[in-house]
Amino acid sequence: MCPWPGPIKPRNLVTAFPEIKDIFTVSKTDLCRVEGIDVKTAAQICSNHDLDLGQKELEKAAKYEVTILSLWEKAFPNLLKKIYDPPAVLYCRGLPLQTKEDCIAIVGTRAITPYGRAVTKQLAAETFSCRALTIVSGMARCIDTAAHKATLEGGSRTIAVLGCGVDRVYPAENKQVMQHIIELGTVISEFPFGTKPEGGNFPQRNRIISGL
Repeated sequence: MCPWPGPIKPRNLVTAFPEIKDIFTVSKTDLCRVEGIDVKTAAQICSNHDLDLGQKELEKAAKYEVTILSLWEKAFPNLLKKIYDPPAVLYCRGLPLQTKEDCIAIVGTRAITPYGRAVTKQLAAETFSCRALTIVSGMARCIDTAAHKATLEGGSRTIAVLGCGVDRVYPAENKQVMQHIIELGTVISEFPFGTKPEGGNFPQRNRIISGL
């Protein structure tokens, strides 16, 4: 919940302080001994010591029936743990993520053509899903949405990786698609509740799509 970009600093802090609460009680000097933590970041940590923030996030998770997985839990997907920059946490709506799962990503342009739509449907519904592959995409307009829809229509599993909080629907017209994914698959994000779909979030989430 501290205002820094990316998951590297949280990972380094938890590695350095296995007792999480110690992060908020040690001195700035001790914090600065952790790789990637400078004086400014240490000051941000010390000013965000209100652990009620975490409790409120858990209450929201209960409200939206969201599971929050941390990188250090056994239930965290094995392949995703092995990427260069794994997310420190994942917010998950729908069916549980699996530690071992054969996935393939289908992503593409937001300027879809009839040919693109047909090929996406063929790949998602007729080629990959029937081989028990989980289709992963980003729920963006056009190709991503077509991949999710084709998979769902075939009754197969799909995972949507969002560039916003899992309590938001983006794009807005995908409300029903998102609900269907929650029923048959999983919607995930590394971003906290309420995070808006800002431009910089989408390149960041792409590593999760490829990691899965």
